[in-house]
Amino acid sequence: QLQQHFHVVFQNNEIEEMASMIMMNIHMCQINSPKEIQKSVGDAVYQLSKELIAALNQQYHLRIQEQTLLLPLALHLKNLLARVNQNTTLHNPLLDTIQSACPILFDCALYAADFLYQHCHIQISKDEVAYLAMHIGADVERQDQDVHKLKCVLLCPDYQQNQSFIYNYLLIHFDSQISIVQCVSFLHEINDQAYDLLFTTIPIQDSHPIIQLSPFTNSIDIRDVFNRIEEIIEKRKLAVLHQEFDHFFSPQLFYHEENEESDKFKVIHILHQKLLNQGHVNADFYHDVIRRDEAATTAFGKIAIPHSMKMNANHTRIAVAVSRTGIKWDQHLVHIVLLIAINEKESYLFKELYEALINFCTQDNIMTLLKEAAAFEDFRDIILRFTQ
Repeated sequence: QLQQHFHVVFQNNEIEEMASMIMMNIHMCQINSPKEIQKSVGDAVYQLSKELIAALNQQYHLRIQEQTLLLPLALHLKNLLARVNQNTTLHNPLLDTIQSACPILFDCALYAADFLYQHCHIQISKDEVAYLAMHIGADVERQDQDVHKLKCVLLCPDYQQNQSFIYNYLLIHFDSQISIVQCVSFLHEINDQAYDLLFTTIPIQDSHPIIQLSPFTNSIDIRDVFNRIEEIIEKRKLAVLHQEFDHFFSPQLFYHEENEESDKFKVIHILHQKLLNQGHVNADFYHDVIRRDEAATTAFGKIAIPHSMKMNANHTRIAVAVSRTGIKWDQHLVHIVLLIAINEKESYLFKELYEALINFCTQDNIMTLLKEAAAFEDFRDIILRFTQ
């Protein structure tokens, strides 16, 4: 039907690809047990998929569960290996979007691609890497759905069922962002359970962020509440930079670049040497960083965050380069370079740290200030001032 409609002729391998896609979706509905998955994809792909999931969890401290990702990943890998054998590849129209908007997921997918290279001796295109990122991202989103919600308390005198009305109203509109852990009528009723945000219908003072609501749902400004929630979520993400700044950064790992002709190789070399001199990394770290950057650029707008896919640094540290005129980085001109070295024992910090740095440094007003920081103390003051 497709050939007739579009006046084209499909090759045998393209027809096989369609068959695989149809089978994959049928299998998604019918396969429930590990034995059925193993029978469908074969022992080798089944075991490869299990090992890859375990490796991703260990490397990035994810919470991917086999029962949710194993089937779609195994079926995808089966088709991917078939495409490699046929010397074909799938085009992914979302490649650029995934790479720029979801850098941590793309990094996970690059690690998965390297895992396949190490175990199967195959190299895959960036388009295929993006498809792996989509599979990993879908499962990470499912697993993390509740983890990143703000834990909230609702303080509202329960008169004429007012409390339940507001409680339901908040969940209807903001369920993807908040989890209400307590509902109380008086301030002293709030127990010792930790929370991030207090909704209240009465004016009070509290050490936690507060959003004061109208006692009548039809008077609540949804957009204003949404913006306040997003602001609090963003601040919570940046908290790691404020709380751990002096652990991650130091004057010995700061470099101010004044040469207008500087490029990424020179800057990475200088920052690596600073980390090496302080005993934070070994001599191979430079080559591991270059290898990761050549797989896909680590530049995002005016900032670059190079790193190794191996979390084998002696200590978790960040070396910083600042350039007012800019550093040539592939097709980008960056003003801030943050070379991250991660120790395996602190690998749980990578995802949180990576996202916080990107969210913070890609803000135009922050970048304007950071690129003028000629000394470490200037850099430190900007970070601490805007993340408190």
